[in-house]
This record gives sequence, C-alpha cells and structure tokens, in this order.
Amino acid sequence: MKRLKLICSVQVALILSLLLGIAWALEAPGEDESTDQLEWWKKVIVYQIYPRSYKDTDGDGVGDLKGITSKLDYLADLGIGCIWISPVYPSPMNDFGYDLTDYEDIEPLFGTLQDFDELVKEVHKKGLKIIIDFVPSYTSSEHRWFQNSVRRQGKYTDYYIWHDGIILANGTRAPPSNWLAVFGWSAWEWHPVREQYYYHSFFVKQPNLNHRDPNVEWEMKSIIRFWLDRGVDGFRVDAIQQLFVAANYTLDEPLSGGPSLPYEYDYTKHIYISDQPETVQAVTAYHSVLDEYTKKDGKARYLYMVIESYAEPEIRKTLYATGGVPFNFGLIQLAPPLTGNKLGEECPGRVPESTKGRLAQLCGRWCGFFLGNHDQRRVSHRFGSKNVDALNLVLLTLWGTPTTYEGEELGLTEPDISYNQTRDPWGVNFGPDRYEEVSRDPSRAPMQWDDGYQAGFTTGNQTWLPLAADYKVRNAKVKH
Repeated sequence: MKRLKLICSVQVALILSLLLGIAWALEAPGEDESTDQLEWWKKVIVYQIYPRSYKDTDGDGVGDLKGITSKLDYLADLGIGCIWISPVYPSPMNDFGYDLTDYEDIEPLFGTLQDFDELVKEVHKKGLKIIIDFVPSYTSSEHRWFQNSVRRQGKYTDYYIWHDGIILANGTRAPPSNWLAVFGWSAWEWHPVREQYYYHSFFVKQPNLNHRDPNVEWEMKSIIRFWLDRGVDGFRVDAIQQLFVAANYTLDEPLSGGPSLPYEYDYTKHIYISDQPETVQAVTAYHSVLDEYTKKDGKARYLYMVIESYAEPEIRKTLYATGGVPFNFGLIQLAPPLTGNKLGEECPGRVPESTKGRLAQLCGRWCGFFLGNHDQRRVSHRFGSKNVDALNLVLLTLWGTPTTYEGEELGLTEPDISYNQTRDPWGVNFGPDRYEEVSRDPSRAPMQWDDGYQAGFTTGNQTWLPLAADYKVRNAKVKH
C-alpha cells in the first residue's frame, strides 16, 4: 500500500505526531488475519469525491463525471485504492443530490449513465475500486413515488410516513408530535393535496420513506442490484440513523435539557426518530444483495458496504450484524485542543496497551475512519494547517480502513463565504446571523488543481462556490 503518498511532509508529520504524544502499539487488536486473507477494502485507502467540487469539464462551474475520470492518474499516483462518489443521481439539488428524484439514473449536471459506465471502466483499468452513495432514508418531494403517494395511488400510498395530525383544544390541527428535523424546526409538514402531514428528517423537500412497507424494501434491493450490474464495488449507506422512526407517530420526545433553542434539533432527546431497532434487519437485507452477487458465479468479490452512523458506540456496534462496516467518527468529532491522549481515547486502532479495553467497547471489529468529509469543516480549519500532515499520518496508521476527503491530502483551507453566497440549505435556514454555525459549504469549495485560472477547476466564468484565497500557493500542482 502506498499510504504515505497522502502525506505532504512525512518528516514534519512524524515530528508533530510525537509531540502530540501518540505511542502506537505494534500489535493490532481484534481480528487476526494475514494481509493475503484480507478483503480488498481492508487493504486500501478510500478517497471521497464530492462531484460538484472535484473537476469541471464543461465550463458550467460545477464538477462532473468526466472531470473525475480525467483525474484518475492523480488518484492512482496518490496510492489510494478506492474512490467513493457522493450522490450523482437526478435531483433538484435542494440538498445537492441527497434529495434525489431517481435512484437509477444520473443527474444531467454531472453527465450521463454512459459517462458513469466509462468512469467505472477506467477506474477498474487503473486497478482501483469504486463505491457510491446509497440513500435509502429519503427522496426528493419531486420523486414520482412521493407524487403518487400524495395522491394515494396504488402501492405507493404508504411509501412515505403520513399522519393526520392532532386536533388541539382550540380546534386547530397540529403536527402529531414534537419531532424535530436535523436542519431545524418541525419534522412534520402539511401537504394540502393529501391533507396529511408527512415526515422529513432533514430538509422539508426530503420526505422520509416508510421502510415498514415491504414494497419500499423491495425497491431498495432492486436499486442495489442495478448499480452492482453496472460494476460498482460497493456502497456507502447514507444517514442510517434516520431509516426508521417509532411506529407510533404521536409520541413526543423528551426535552434534552441542553442549551439548544426550541427549533434546534438537539432541543430533544431522539429516542423515537433515531436508531430504531428495525435498522439492523433492514441493512442486513441490503447487504444480502451483495452476498448474493458474490455467490452467484463463485467469484469472491468482497463487495464493500460502509455505513454512516453517528450513533454512540454501543449502538454502532450492532451494525456489524448486518455484514456491513460502520464508520467510526471518533476522529471527525474531535474538537480542539488536540492532544495525544484525546486521540487515543477516541480512535481505537494501534493505541497504547492501556486503551485496548476501551477499543473493545468503542469498536470491537474492523471499521472505517474519517478525518474529514463533505459535512464537516476542513481539518485545517479545525486544527490548523500545521497539524494536517500529522493527522493524515494518524489516519493512515489506525486499525481500520482510512477514508480521506478530497483535498485533505493537500491540507486545503476554506474560503470565506458570505450569507449571500451560501448554498447549503442548513446554513440558509439559520439566517445571516447564524449560518456560519452550521453551513457545510466551506469544505465543499472546489478542488484546487493548479495556480492558474479558477485554480484549474473550471474554464468557466465562475465556480459554484468561491475558491480559497490561497489557491495559488496551495494546490495539487504545487503540493503533489
């Protein structure tokens, strides 16, 4: 494995890691397997690509599939073994692809299915793997399933979570419960056509699917087969904590007692809208399709399913029963000041012997590790540019699959983004005084390829988000 190519300066990283007080043990705990016996995803670095921001080839200021294909030599030279592509499904882009209108096609902004097939072919020619986002929890409100459900048409009637609401003492109708959306405010929205409330765990235009309907589960497995037939090597399962809510939609969640305001997600304890017990069974069914493809021709593919969950370790560990691999967000949730002890406590892996017992509690088995992703601020913002190399080194020595985000190998910094430039609906919702608290835009700014026009990202007149101010001195051409 060429892991160290991700590190800008190995000597600096080693010095900084020693200063942080990290004393890694030589023996990795848990599963005892030789390198030859390991599945491919235990032997590679996974590199997340946010397609809007990677490379634009048609001059519209938004990245595309052909742009990713054009940079495969760069990725192969880094030493990564797998690329993970965030959603490229058709979407009105209210939440930039996570509000999809079709699970089995490509958003024209990014290209075509033929472009996707060409990317998969070229990825495999380079000896790399490719996984894609699978988004089972919700769709766009413009999805035909939702439009059919609104009109109670046939099997689609119960594809989403609907409720009449409750009648208050004054005779007015209100949402059935106090459930809150992650992006803030009520998770229930009235629909005047169906004359019921629908549930949305994130954005109001992202209604949640009803996974207690067997038709929905059939659809999910069919979607997985569609993309496996196109040659993908696995999936990153999005927002698995929101897959189910309690069967009784009228149960109010208890207040958290924290400092959050009444419209903020953390104002309540999420015992009814997160991490419901049916989740493990549903994800196991998804993984069974991967098993089906591995067995059908006798070829050992070792297809990879990695699961996004910010749940507490005790809950996260239950996801191993699915056959998938949960992400460990210990690194990504670290807050400054940064210390070696804090790293050892939060990030099981090659850790001091004194923390081996904690490892069993936190992880127990192989997992995926993050430093950053499209939902978090850049590592340079959180810990300072001087520490990026050291933290990359830490990521690459942990006992698990290291997953890095585009640009972190360069220590990219963030642009200043005004409220008027803000595109993230979470930031927009919070208004001009508070948008910077939640906006995910800074880490989604375009990749910086060189010191030329638009940092080599596009030939167009503008980029969909601003470039960082230091792109002339911090880019792939200079740093690589």
